[in-house]
Amino acid sequence: MVSEYVVPAGGTAVTRTVANLNTSIPGGSGRFTGFGDATATLSYVLFRGTSSDQQGIYRSTTSGTLSRVADLTTVAPGASGAHITSFSDLSPGDEFSEYDAFVATLSDGREGIYLAKGSNLAKLIDTTEPLDGRTIDHLFLSRDAIEDHNIGFKATFKDGSQGIYAVVAAFPEPGFAMTTLPALIWLGLPRRTKPK
Repeated sequence: MVSEYVVPAGGTAVTRTVANLNTSIPGGSGRFTGFGDATATLSYVLFRGTSSDQQGIYRSTTSGTLSRVADLTTVAPGASGAHITSFSDLSPGDEFSEYDAFVATLSDGREGIYLAKGSNLAKLIDTTEPLDGRTIDHLFLSRDAIEDHNIGFKATFKDGSQGIYAVVAAFPEPGFAMTTLPALIWLGLPRRTKPK
């Protein structure tokens, strides 16, 4: 079960059930049979829900509206028709941002960071793209990766090195793919050196 502890201004704190095993899967079929990562902002809860043959990212507003962000039927943007096969690293936007973010693995084996504005998705970066002249191995987000239009992420590379990056990324208009990383800033983490 996913629950939200709500403390209204001047009121009594209550616990609200966001989703449980009796909840119908929005945009899918049947009911949830399990739950994974969950995180929240002041206005909604973002969580990963599963069933025997389904998995997805779902969003529930404080008013109780439950919607699908993405699931295993979702074709990832900028991925030549590959669809999502798993999700991790949910990061909700703050009160000033227009999107949430998550890491997903795709049916062609690539891994990417995707921005979600409702059910509209945009790719930030994936492992087919070189970064700092290196080949990306894995991508990671923290739960607090987004502030306004700024998003930070960690990348590990095939050569064993790693880096932390910050991007200023406004959500693109529908149908417009984010083909380059705007205002990419390398924040640190030196290359790993092999012991002699």
